[in-house]
Amino acid sequence: MRFVYTLECRARDGQLRWRESKRNLVTIQGSDWLLSQGPQGFAFFVGLIDAAGFSAISDGDTAAVHPGWVENVAYSQGTRPAFVPGSASGGQVDNSASLATYSITANGTIQGAFCSTQATKGGTGGVLYSASAFGTPRIVESGDVLTVQVAQEV
Repeated sequence: MRFVYTLECRARDGQLRWRESKRNLVTIQGSDWLLSQGPQGFAFFVGLIDAAGFSAISDGDTAAVHPGWVENVAYSQGTRPAFVPGSASGGQVDNSASLATYSITANGTIQGAFCSTQATKGGTGGVLYSASAFGTPRIVESGDVLTVQVAQEV
């Protein structure tokens, strides 16, 4: 199972600043965790990857240790937004009806997105299931609204 992350950034006036879509890398920690879950349900939370200090995403990254990147937490929501899937169809499900939304509180750059089993903003517990980085960092400004659509594919 993998994800496709689609991020959109809108300025205060609602104008689209940019849109980026990218497939992810599933971590070893994420694969091992998923295989151990069996048929039971689980929850994912969507986080943002900061471009500051970014060097790489690795399949060896975990929620606790990901030396090539840091989380961007410059948004007003108190936790990472939940991934709320719609109905599955054609081997895919996404959160297009309930996008992960971030009210940006500081100017910065976003390098990508990730999914974790922990809602805690900046938290290092739980499982880092997947992460995806853009080829080029994207600028965000205080007051922007950033949305992330995550599509799960089998």
